[in-house]
Amino acid sequence: MNPNEDLILAQSADGRFLEEHEIINLMGEETALVFLPSVLYRSGQLLDIQRLTEEAHRRNIPIGFDCCHSVGSVPHRFDEWDLDFAVWCSYKYLNAGPGSTAFLYVNKRHFNHEPSLAGWFGYIK
Repeated sequence: MNPNEDLILAQSADGRFLEEHEIINLMGEETALVFLPSVLYRSGQLLDIQRLTEEAHRRNIPIGFDCCHSVGSVPHRFDEWDLDFAVWCSYKYLNAGPGSTAFLYVNKRHFNHEPSLAGWFGYIK
């Protein structure tokens, strides 16, 4: 696939904030996955993770969040909010420093799925 043609980007009108209703409007039949930041770095805008997850699931779209700028600053309830997945680092607001661990949350309903990429970065066909 070609990212210039197949990747849908949620655009900011002012370069600092995203309108959640516009993100939701982008969740169409052609959307295979939604991946968003929990916080927009430039403005500190905290997206409503629960609302966006509910809207994605209402359309049968899996959704995940990059929580690097929110973990350690605000509470997260990934199971309660029914996220499909989330990723985050520990060197920012968990004060671990450079070279520290990163994390991946996967909702337990996905535990029995086969991985899409077999082996190290999918090198095994």
